[in-house]
Amino acid sequence: MAEEWTVSCVLRSGGDFRAEHVQSLKRQVERHFQNPHRFLCLSDTYVPRVDYRLCREYWPGWWGKLELFWLQAELGGPMLFIDLDTVLVHDFSLPDPGAAEFWMIRDFLAWGKEEYKSRWWASGLMAWNQDFSAVFDRAVQEGMDRVARFYSWDQIFIGKALSDIGGIEMRALNDVLDLASYKVHNLQSSSQAPDSQIVCFHGTPRPWDVTTPWVVEARR
Repeated sequence: MAEEWTVSCVLRSGGDFRAEHVQSLKRQVERHFQNPHRFLCLSDTYVPRVDYRLCREYWPGWWGKLELFWLQAELGGPMLFIDLDTVLVHDFSLPDPGAAEFWMIRDFLAWGKEEYKSRWWASGLMAWNQDFSAVFDRAVQEGMDRVARFYSWDQIFIGKALSDIGGIEMRALNDVLDLASYKVHNLQSSSQAPDSQIVCFHGTPRPWDVTTPWVVEARR
């Protein structure tokens, strides 16, 4: 029997994201993710109609994603993280990541540009199947003030922490999924849903702020 995935997201109160966005993502995952799975939100607040775990730290913004590493270690099994400003358009499935692999997406703007090498990887989608809780432990030990000051973005810290562990291969989810960017690929001008399985918004506009018909339908 196939191993059950945990599909996760992170909700931090007080910003752009709300419980209704978690609920929308959960519905999209239920429709489109073909692997056996459960859906779980890591949050600092109550999320109605969704299984959730309270965070251990109150790290702001994207830094909250670092807490996923203790969560996966506690739960075991493969984990797929999806940013809340992501739209699932078509069915998809994933192979189980290898024990020494960590999957991220290639940044749609920075990838391949030497001057932006530290930003080649993006954390909007991540998958792994190994106890990498050392990433979370390192953030706790260094302190979030220092981490945020020296690394700027969570994906830079994650990449550095995994590199220092050693023996871990970074792999691109772009190679196993058909991914697109709403802005970079100019999807706002399309009246029909794209062929891509997943569309990343990565910033503004947010999916719930647009009236593009296929986005509205996908998020229902």
